[in-house]
Amino acid sequence: MPHTEAVVREVLRLWPPTWLMGRAAVRPTTPGEWEPGPEGQVMFSPYLPHRDPRWWPAADVLDPDRRLDPRRAPHKHSYVPFGAGPRVCVGTRPGAGLRRALPAGDPVPPAPALATGNR
Repeated sequence: MPHTEAVVREVLRLWPPTWLMGRAAVRPTTPGEWEPGPEGQVMFSPYLPHRDPRWWPAADVLDPDRRLDPRRAPHKHSYVPFGAGPRVCVGTRPGAGLRRALPAGDPVPPAPALATGNR
């Protein structure tokens, strides 16, 4: 199962489920050359740190083995497919538990079809 988890994490790194996240600055900060000021809104894309070669050698390559080597552990907050801190997605832990509960190799049952139109 560790290899399956490594593949899932690596796929989420390359293709995060959300393209944009927002946070309020709680103290003076300067991301890059921009100064939002206290309580200013900061928007960022997890795609940027996930593909940054400072944190991920060969950042555009799907490499699940990087997750299996403890010496290659990601830098804190360089992997945030579901956010981080107190505003992390509430489905992160249940989703991870569900991934572990599904037997490897078994297909996930299809979602029930939604009825469209009037009957």
